[in-house]
Amino acid sequence: MNNHEKFLKDKRFRFPLATENQIKEMFQNFYKEASLEQAQQFAKLVMTSNVQEQSDSTKKDSEPLESKFSMAQLQGFLLDHKPSPQDALGHIHDWVQQQQ
Repeated sequence: MNNHEKFLKDKRFRFPLATENQIKEMFQNFYKEASLEQAQQFAKLVMTSNVQEQSDSTKKDSEPLESKFSMAQLQGFLLDHKPSPQDALGHIHDWVQQQQ
């Protein structure tokens, strides 16, 4: 094992969870034809699974709420539902429930 491999083996990488704004932006990037309202609705559906937990925590008001999902997880979902924004909106609630 060389030094680079040892370095990577000992490193831990943290992938932050997606914020509401990041979710909206990603939705709009995937679906150019989507309205802002659709992007907001999608983000709200993703975020509602986590709102109560974070509002009860010690998180500061100035910090944005995070979803329970990474950008990579959400990207995978959107790739599976690429045909239309309506398809993604129609399946996100069930997907969120399955992930818990």
